[in-house]
Amino acid sequence: TDPDGGSIVGYQWNQESGPSTAVLSGETTSDLMASDLEAGSYVFRLTVTDDEGDTDFDDVTVTVLPDLFAQRINAGGLTLDFQGDAWSEDAFFIGGVGFSRVIAIENTDNDELYQTERFSNSGTLSYEIPVTSGSYQLNLHFAEIFFGLPGAGSGGGIGSRVFNVNIENGQGQLNNYDIIATAGSSATAIIEAFSDIVVNDGFLTITLTSVVGNPKISGMEVF
Repeated sequence: TDPDGGSIVGYQWNQESGPSTAVLSGETTSDLMASDLEAGSYVFRLTVTDDEGDTDFDDVTVTVLPDLFAQRINAGGLTLDFQGDAWSEDAFFIGGVGFSRVIAIENTDNDELYQTERFSNSGTLSYEIPVTSGSYQLNLHFAEIFFGLPGAGSGGGIGSRVFNVNIENGQGQLNNYDIIATAGSSATAIIEAFSDIVVNDGFLTITLTSVVGNPKISGMEVF
């Protein structure tokens, strides 16, 4: 508010301190958009001007925390790099075998990730990912590259592969999960996200168990 009754006629945002990576837009409006922020503390200042030429300002501090931990695993596949994110070769699995099919994958630009998988014909597949004690976000990546594909000789469709997923003693679950039904079609990527997964034993445990057919997974990210 303007103490002597004038009306605000101008806004101006500026960065006062912090890393130089910030890209600002909307500097002459009341709402600032700041992008390309890296870890660190930023101070942005809004200066207002009224119709009598008086000015005043206020500062806002934005703290960006570093990505302390990120583990990406290309299930059934080799190392790959996608848009600056490094995916490691398949690791930390218990059971299962790898499978690949080079086909176009819908709903993603990272086709290579979903063209490989680890599946189990024994009914159970697990991952024991080593982490320190803490709270984690987990993204599980799926795409059906065997069933429901015309000309692939594998037939099937919805109901051909159904399985359960249990994450760290039930903190996250998928029940009767059908990739084709959930994604909408075969060869279509889908990500299932879980947050606040608390690990106290040094390993983030993911277990896939068959209901119909062989459980499978294309990749996983732990943050």
